[in-house]
Amino acid sequence: MIFPAPLTMLLPSSFAPSSTALMLTLVVIAMASSSIHASDEGTSAAGRIVEFTVANLDPSNENDNDASNKFRIQLHPEWAPIGVERFEELTDANFWDDMRIFRIVPNFVSQFGISSYPKVQTEWETKGPIVDDPVVSTNSRGTVSFATAGENTRTTQIFINTGNGNARLDGMGFAPIGEVLVPASSSGGYGGMDVVDRFYAGYRELPDQGSIKAMGLEYLDAEYPMLSYFVGAGFVDNDANTDAAAAGNENPPTTTQTTATKEQDTAAVEQKQQDTTFEPKNKQQLPSDSYGSSDANSYGVDSTLIVMAATMFIWVS
Repeated sequence: MIFPAPLTMLLPSSFAPSSTALMLTLVVIAMASSSIHASDEGTSAAGRIVEFTVANLDPSNENDNDASNKFRIQLHPEWAPIGVERFEELTDANFWDDMRIFRIVPNFVSQFGISSYPKVQTEWETKGPIVDDPVVSTNSRGTVSFATAGENTRTTQIFINTGNGNARLDGMGFAPIGEVLVPASSSGGYGGMDVVDRFYAGYRELPDQGSIKAMGLEYLDAEYPMLSYFVGAGFVDNDANTDAAAAGNENPPTTTQTTATKEQDTAAVEQKQQDTTFEPKNKQQLPSDSYGSSDANSYGVDSTLIVMAATMFIWVS
């Protein structure tokens, strides 16, 4: 029987453990190895990157980055694997297309996540909510979290933390799933929080969530035409046009171009808006107080198992 090198170094040369000691120790070592492997998988490198293109940015708020009207979100499955999975599903389904950033509370949050097409929103709400992730990162400026209506109610609504004092949301169960990337340079083809800070904030919290769900663009365009919105969003690592754009072969769309595209798609919008009568669910409001801390990491569990393995040798023998 061969012992792992770290344990062999701790034993005297004359030590002859019993078969019972060997068996028990091997079981504990296997448990420790399995736990460490699972921990490594859960805390691997950051996840995928999603790039958003925004139209109707606030012209009165100058953009410090001249790159474009784009920003990117770096997903972190090691923070919130369940939330990240849902965000990826929404991205794969082009859920963010034509979506309005309907709620802006300056120096607090920018909220979105209700489809401009009622039928699409109904389909996602029919899927039901996802269970909560534990909060392992803090709601600092630039982080991205799901809005909720209580425990285990996350569906499609997202907010970007734009304030520096949002750590109080941690204790309310708002688990960040990613963060807005800081561009390496102004020539990188996308901006960062400077783009998010230009979301049109003139309407503050006036747009009604129930009306958005029930009427979609018909309501939004008539009542709140200045709202910033996403022309589209996609994974950078799966985008076939990324290399061409980086090489200068494709110009990033401008606000003027994307507004024109929106007008051209009017017919398609009307075709998609087939269901406007469903009963909207409760509004997803962000709480305004309380504070909490993150969960402990898993290294303590692994260390305990290793100590148990070493102790088992001596006690059983």
